[in-house]
Amino acid sequence: MRFERGQAVNVTATSGLAAAEAEMARVPVTGRHFREFALGLNPLLEVPERNPWIPYYGYGAGVVRLSLGDDTELGGATGGGYVRWNFFTDATVTFGDEVWVRDGKLVVK
Repeated sequence: MRFERGQAVNVTATSGLAAAEAEMARVPVTGRHFREFALGLNPLLEVPERNPWIPYYGYGAGVVRLSLGDDTELGGATGGGYVRWNFFTDATVTFGDEVWVRDGKLVVK
């Protein structure tokens, strides 16, 4: 997703793009509004390799949660009640030149 002025203006995906676009179109204003970026750091809540699932809101090490919609509970001004949490378990996250997460695995301790 690429954001401009707090709105998702471009979305690319290797699969599921039509479903993502349809979901955002359901609520045209808040469905594209940036809500939050969260990076899970807790190694005790990692996605298990055997029978994988995303524990406790994506706070596990290496999980990225990118939310769209109503951000009033986070101190924002966009209301409406719509919230969509998107979890990414295979993302790579860099800050400047430093890689923190590679392919969903936390590399910075």
